[in-house]
Amino acid sequence: MITYFYIKDNKDIYVGDTLFKKLFQSATIYVSSTILNAAVPFFLIPIYTRNMSTEDYGLFSMFQMVLLIFGPVVGLSIHGAVTRQYFERDKIDFAKYVTNTLLVLLSSTVIISVLNSVFSNIIFNLTDLNWRWIQLAILVAASQFLFQVVLVLFQVQHQPYKYGAFLISQSMLNGILSIVLVVNFNMGWQGAVLGLSISYILYGFIGIFIIKSQKLLKFQYSYSYIKHAIKFGVPLIPVVLGMALINVSDRLFIKNIVGIEAAGIYTIGYQISMILMIVINSFNKAWVPWFFERLKLDQLIVRKRIVKFTYFYFIIVIVAAVVLGILSPYIISFYVAEEFHDASKFVLWISIGYAFNGMYKMMTNYVHYAQKTHLNFGVMIIVVPLNLILNNLFITHFGAIGASYASALSFLLAFVLMWVLSSKVYSMPWFSLLKKR
Repeated sequence: MITYFYIKDNKDIYVGDTLFKKLFQSATIYVSSTILNAAVPFFLIPIYTRNMSTEDYGLFSMFQMVLLIFGPVVGLSIHGAVTRQYFERDKIDFAKYVTNTLLVLLSSTVIISVLNSVFSNIIFNLTDLNWRWIQLAILVAASQFLFQVVLVLFQVQHQPYKYGAFLISQSMLNGILSIVLVVNFNMGWQGAVLGLSISYILYGFIGIFIIKSQKLLKFQYSYSYIKHAIKFGVPLIPVVLGMALINVSDRLFIKNIVGIEAAGIYTIGYQISMILMIVINSFNKAWVPWFFERLKLDQLIVRKRIVKFTYFYFIIVIVAAVVLGILSPYIISFYVAEEFHDASKFVLWISIGYAFNGMYKMMTNYVHYAQKTHLNFGVMIIVVPLNLILNNLFITHFGAIGASYASALSFLLAFVLMWVLSSKVYSMPWFSLLKKR
């Protein structure tokens, strides 16, 4: 539904009181489904911590870290281009566009697999994972790309119920398989990895059938579409990879400076903090299509309302981070095995970092709408090296908790820089609240 406006006496007049109604209806479904989806791995934490040693959990976290790093590289982060081009489907052959993005996925997966074979010894020295587990992570990353494309299609088509069903069912399958393999077969961290991997690979195949059912497979090679998708996605690789490095470098530094056991304990604090990130990401999924549609209206009153809401959003996420940090000792002492209880000291600063990351994502939406994704690269050039330096410095001096300090400062800097850059590519009345009415 499009909300209309008209001009009277040189003022924008808002018609109706439902500007945010559709947004919050969708956001409620997205948040609910994503929370239910996240509840499965969240409830796996006490099972894992009671059936794995801290070293085992550290190895499981290394696999998750590798998966997070390969995610933006396999597929070249072009699923975001599918989101953007959906709103141009009246001008392009959208089915052909989607199919050509899948060709990019296939090519990049093969290339990364070859590179893994070449550099497997280096990766093993960093993560303690051999070539086969890294190869499995690459295959899972390719499956996650297909999974994300399906979620993107449901998102832009305003089908939150299908989005939720697809998301939750995959997570439930992951949970069931993981419990069986870790508990019944006593496979430890390997069982957790296999449960995660099998569920994503299966849903990757299901994703192909869903894409086909929507008649979005059109096997016609298009150099221009591939070029556009790569031009959109490749500048995001250092951005997404940079964010992934910020998210995983803490554990990598902890593993190599403090030890694999400390990395396992830190990961528990990280996962508790993910409660906030889950809500932030869920809201952003509902926000993006609504936000893009409203920017196309090009109405001053809409922009002012968006600005007011954005400031309110900033306050909410910061307060939520602090509250989660305060409650974390009670949550962790109740929830996980005793040897992991020290994880509570990490939660406050990791959560504050996630709040800044959520604020950063609000700003990147302007850059994506303006199709100026290369600007994200400039932010990562500054933030990622700083994060690596801070991790090494803080962990050396403060121990594992220094990693959470480094993450919070890095996300804060990323947010500030992106706010400045986004204001250059799309003007918004950020200071309108300070002016007299």
